Amino acid sequence: MSLNGFDVASYQAGMNVGEVAGDFVLVKATEGIDYTNPEFNGHAKQTLSAGKKLGVYHFIRNDSDIKQQADYFLTVVKPYIGKAMLVLDFENTTGSTIQNQAGVGLAKQWLDYVYQKTGVRA
Repeated sequence: MSLNGFDVASYQAGMNVGEVAGDFVLVKATEGIDYTNPEFNGHAKQTLSAGKKLGVYHFIRNDSDIKQQADYFLTVVKPYIGKAMLVLDFENTTGSTIQNQAGVGLAKQWLDYVYQKTGVRA
């Protein structure tokens, strides 16, 4: 069985994601330690109201503490834990091989920390 879906962020402001064809929606929740998508709650509620599967994601940044980023994400998405898949958006497309390996390590730290705090594998 395959599922069809899409991701949304603040760029899709005003869009009712529940009315768009698809089985799931991945909604950007947070980035770094201080950005919350202003459309997050609206899009998440529309997704669930439409009976679609919900994913909520954090866009990782390499310029701030990984545990602080995870804690920030978990605070914002707390009402959806158990109702949504937790996702990490990791885009390590720049820099040297050494920098990319360090980025992968940061992503792994974030994933392990979220699991430790929630018992849910992101």
